[in-house]
Amino acid sequence: MDNNRENWKAVSRHLFDGNFGLERETMRIDERGALAQSAHPFASSGHISRDFSENQTEFITGIRQTPEAVCEELERLHRRALRKLSAHPGGPEYLWPFSNPPRIFSDSDNPVAQFNGDSRWKTEYRKYLKGKYGSRLMLYSGVHVNFSFSEEFLQALYEQCCIGIEDRTSFVNHVYLDLNAWGTRYAWLVVYLTAASPVYHSSLTGGRNEREPAGSEASGTSATPSAPGASGTVKSRYASPRCGWDGYWNTFDPILDYSDLGSYVESILKYVESGALLYPAELYYPVRIKPMGRYSLDTLLHYGVNHIEFRTVDANPFEPAGVCVEDVRFLHLLILYLLFRPDRKFTEEEQKQALADMKTAALMDDGVILSGGLSVHDSAVRALAEIQRFFREREMGEADRERVMETLEYQKAKLVRGGRYADRVVADFGEDYQERGLALAKKYAAELLG
Repeated sequence: MDNNRENWKAVSRHLFDGNFGLERETMRIDERGALAQSAHPFASSGHISRDFSENQTEFITGIRQTPEAVCEELERLHRRALRKLSAHPGGPEYLWPFSNPPRIFSDSDNPVAQFNGDSRWKTEYRKYLKGKYGSRLMLYSGVHVNFSFSEEFLQALYEQCCIGIEDRTSFVNHVYLDLNAWGTRYAWLVVYLTAASPVYHSSLTGGRNEREPAGSEASGTSATPSAPGASGTVKSRYASPRCGWDGYWNTFDPILDYSDLGSYVESILKYVESGALLYPAELYYPVRIKPMGRYSLDTLLHYGVNHIEFRTVDANPFEPAGVCVEDVRFLHLLILYLLFRPDRKFTEEEQKQALADMKTAALMDDGVILSGGLSVHDSAVRALAEIQRFFREREMGEADRERVMETLEYQKAKLVRGGRYADRVVADFGEDYQERGLALAKKYAAELLG
């Protein structure tokens, strides 16, 4: 979309309006720190679900109008869950604080989630995923940040910028499609700033070596994971293994058509028709556009885009509920910045580069080179400076400006040596990931339950 002052002025009154939702995955553990083997204890809750396995709990907030409100709800859901887990008949259970899992004693530690009746297909689908990708990848847990613009914001944008687009629904679809493309281009930045899982227990890989990053010789990185220490702790070459080259991705680089919503849907369906994907939901992509309600391509095509989902945020072990409000605020600023980037065709080569950059940014070595020719660290410095300059040049109230600059300064502080979450995790948990992780899980349970 054109970055001009008239377009900005048209929406400035509703600039910080929006709708936020969070999905946070975590593993239930028992008193010893092993993966809980009990059945999912929250069957009647629509906000506390499960993902791949019986012991992978997923917290799903409602829609809230501010980052603060949605983070507060996520914390309330954690408190509610921990209250029940503390009184579990088989002994107290806790919530593992990292995206990487705790120690794994056997593959049977990760039982496929059991659904019955009309939902039986969900269990069969999970068995298919386990057979195709292996059970270890299913143990990664992350955070999905969902966002939609307010109706007032979209209406103001439509009235100012709808030239050449016939109706409001088509315009909104265009806005989110373009934002999806730009969000994928900048997925590397989200990964770099939120990666928080550089250590794991050696049982995660079962003796298998981490996959060598693509193009590692050209990028100059020779980083290798450490040998397991006496505690079984491994220091990974990745700041976020789940987002890296060895993470939970499709076995091919999906190429999508962003020209219009119909073409976008067709470009996903071609992978289903070819057998590369069993369902559209198997498309593992860093950013996704979604309809209201249950995700399906039919619903997306019929009703249009309702919101955008960023899927590469790690669980933050320095927050009791796994999410820092400043990171949600930053994603909102990034969305606004990307919204006003000019429309540009997202070519096949660009899409492949974007996915490669994202996986490269997941490395601990911030000297690796991205496709633009700069190191990931220097690329982040430049990107944050551009975002900051963008907001400095826009008209807004003094309170809003102060809040924007505080959020960007929080992210810029991660760029100093040792400032990233991943650096702090290595310092705090790099010697004994399992025992210190268990102690942290119990500490957060005590804090949240008061």
